Amino acid sequence: MVSFTKQLTPKQFDFVKSKLCKYQIPKTTEHMVFAAQYLQTKIFIYKTMKILVQGKNVEKVLQYLTIKKPIEIDDQYGEISYIGCDEVGTGDYFGGIVCIACFVPKKDEQTLKRLGVVDSKKLSDEEILKITRKVAELQGEKKIGIEVGYKSVEPKEYNILYDKCKNANIIKAICHNNALSDVCKLLKKNKSYKLGKNVKTVMDQFVNKNKYYEYLNKNCKPNSISEVNIFETKAESKYICVALASIIARAFFINQMNKISQDLGIQVPFGSTDPKIRKIASCIGRVYLNRYVKLHFRITKELN
Repeated sequence: MVSFTKQLTPKQFDFVKSKLCKYQIPKTTEHMVFAAQYLQTKIFIYKTMKILVQGKNVEKVLQYLTIKKPIEIDDQYGEISYIGCDEVGTGDYFGGIVCIACFVPKKDEQTLKRLGVVDSKKLSDEEILKITRKVAELQGEKKIGIEVGYKSVEPKEYNILYDKCKNANIIKAICHNNALSDVCKLLKKNKSYKLGKNVKTVMDQFVNKNKYYEYLNKNCKPNSISEVNIFETKAESKYICVALASIIARAFFINQMNKISQDLGIQVPFGSTDPKIRKIASCIGRVYLNRYVKLHFRITKELN
């Protein structure tokens, strides 16, 4: 659960109370002077004038209360930048999966916002491809210091992995670790950044921390496992590095799906619910499905 604390001035205290008066809830301790719940997030103010904001939408609540989060700084290395991890393709019958890890220097965050970097689910395919091309262009011109780690698993490789582990989350964990390890290797060459100090890693959470490391410890060499500092659900809407990772992953997956469509001579739908998916899969035949789809989906068993 995300939380935020800050010392309030008397003026800020009065403002927060006025904004949240209709969302008040009972105080849970005698040390509190005010308690409220807004956007599935609890807000507590104590006698010391310290505010605690805790829950699912801390960022949105802080914006509503016009409270600015202080810039995170490591005492030795300075402003903290983040590596964001996200994946695409896990809910699609056709295609494999793509995992991306993106390092975004703090200084480049505003540039990405101006380019339109947000959660990829809010963007069209055309916008995703355009942003990805522009980011690559700025990288090539060394106008931004972004680093990208990439792991793409084609359907045939995915099916081999699934036959072995019988768990899609294990495959995701391994792929995320591979992408993250690539970025970490690149950053180790840059003396301006220190992993765990002024560089922290955010994972768009698909399993809890303990389960994630359990999967990696059973399937990866110990010295090949990269550390994740923050596991956060819906991280792509909270961290621009994860938003960028989601965009780039989507761009790679679009290209992967386009190749499949070209190979089959028909436009293959995304997802797993479009009625056309079963028709196309039936025409391919079971012998060749392994090359194009994730065989463990229920669709495969339902084919005639």
